Amino acid sequence: MDTFFCTSSSADLQAAVPAVRRCALFSVCGDNARAKRALLHVLCTHAHARRIPCLRILDAHSAEKTVAVCMPLQHVFAADGDYFSDFLKEHSENICFSLHTADFTEAEYGICRSAEYTEMQETEEKAHMRAESLCQAAARQKQKIAEMLLPGCNKARLAHAVLRFSEACLPPKGGTSAEGKILFHRMLSGCTEWGVHTVYAPFAAPSCTRILLHDPFGCFAPALLDGMTAACTACGYSVCLYRCALRSTAEHLTVPSLSLAVCTENTAHPFPFGALAVRRTEDFFNPTVGELPSVRLWHCMQTAGTLLEESAFSLYEAAQARRAQEKILEKCTDGKRFLLAQDLLFEKFFSIG
Repeated sequence: MDTFFCTSSSADLQAAVPAVRRCALFSVCGDNARAKRALLHVLCTHAHARRIPCLRILDAHSAEKTVAVCMPLQHVFAADGDYFSDFLKEHSENICFSLHTADFTEAEYGICRSAEYTEMQETEEKAHMRAESLCQAAARQKQKIAEMLLPGCNKARLAHAVLRFSEACLPPKGGTSAEGKILFHRMLSGCTEWGVHTVYAPFAAPSCTRILLHDPFGCFAPALLDGMTAACTACGYSVCLYRCALRSTAEHLTVPSLSLAVCTENTAHPFPFGALAVRRTEDFFNPTVGELPSVRLWHCMQTAGTLLEESAFSLYEAAQARRAQEKILEKCTDGKRFLLAQDLLFEKFFSIG
């Protein structure tokens, strides 16, 4: 089961999971966030138990919150209808089943605590808005870093590194065309209440050959990964290219059929595994690197780090408010009706394909 982060943007979702455009859609919406997570989790668990290829999509700002489940081979997609509301509205003709948590939530308890619940909702929304604003500001700082460093890039060395990668890691596929191969663009990292978080499950297999790109500036690794992606697809290999949720730059690359992964490491993304080879992207600077505006560069890096820390703190406040809401609704969930709704969703979701 592949797990990754995705923003609520319809464009990001379709870039992350291209197959979603052709899927039968299942919507689960309502205020009871814990119930929605439980319903989506049971779909993931059953698909994994039956060894059905399954994608588990997390909220870009919460590693604990499953917002969608997709089985691309069966062409089914179940999602939190509130999180992906824009996408579900755009493709409403593909919705084949909708479920609302009000169907198994007692109204009386919520009404008694409505003032407290509304206050927690407002607190969560404000914290999320502040975090989103800070994330965007951090992304702008990172873009400034790239603009300062790219003029000092030695493009010939980058091209040579891609060529060496192709010769060492990509055995030719005789008579195989790249046409029709699938290139997945997925949002891998998200800024959560614990800072910038990365899901490394696709790279954890013992048989996986891992190449590590140490890129403290987050500048040259995307160019390397784009070049390696082009080389892989030219040889006829399906590729998964993972992008940052902050600014949509490439961060990691996997070639599943070769059990090969190329991963980046920087201060925001420390890499927890061993690697076959390590490339330091500082090697791709021109000799004129000393002429770069080092003071401005340092300032941008410090500012970006501070903004990310502040956004993580805001997301922590949002998470606390969300958990308070869940506690209010926890006692008013009708267990019997919830199980009936779960079984109905389960039956309909796995009856397609």
